[in-house]
Amino acid sequence: ITSFDPDIITFSEIRKLGMTEIKYLKEQFPQYSFRMLQGYMLLAVKGQIESVTYKKLKTVTKFNIVKVVIAGKKRTLLLADIGVVGRYYNRWQDLETILDHALENNVDMIYGDFNTSYESYHFNAFKKDYISFHDVGEGFSATWPRGLPLFELDQIWVTPSITPVSLKKFYFKDFSNHDMLIGSFRFND
Repeated sequence: ITSFDPDIITFSEIRKLGMTEIKYLKEQFPQYSFRMLQGYMLLAVKGQIESVTYKKLKTVTKFNIVKVVIAGKKRTLLLADIGVVGRYYNRWQDLETILDHALENNVDMIYGDFNTSYESYHFNAFKKDYISFHDVGEGFSATWPRGLPLFELDQIWVTPSITPVSLKKFYFKDFSNHDMLIGSFRFND
């Protein structure tokens, strides 16, 4: 956080973070509003978190639609964690549902563990209304599995009102089974 000074911080699958840790983060980084979200997600923004709507699908997929104010502008974020059930799980239906909710709610930025590789044809529908950070990645952008990542399961998508600038990947072996992404962007409005 100190090195990159991001406007938005999102984490998925945060199962061990309690109120003590949230309090510590708030004390260390008072410029951020932190919120533990349903579905084991954490959000921090430089600004205010105005509202959160949580959705859990019949599958194990879950997502939060969050209205925030950053630098005086209202933005809508969607944080997704698409689950995997069994060996042959049709994630395309959940991807479609997430995209539908993003479009219905005028979501500016979509973050998530999609458990579907960026190259999947299921993202073709996303490409009509959103821009991926994939093309501004610095180096190999696969994020899973930890150690020798082969699949780009974690992704950031934005509307054309936001320009992706760079995408960097970091490996933290003791904290997650996915690599971490840090995306830089510019608001165009």
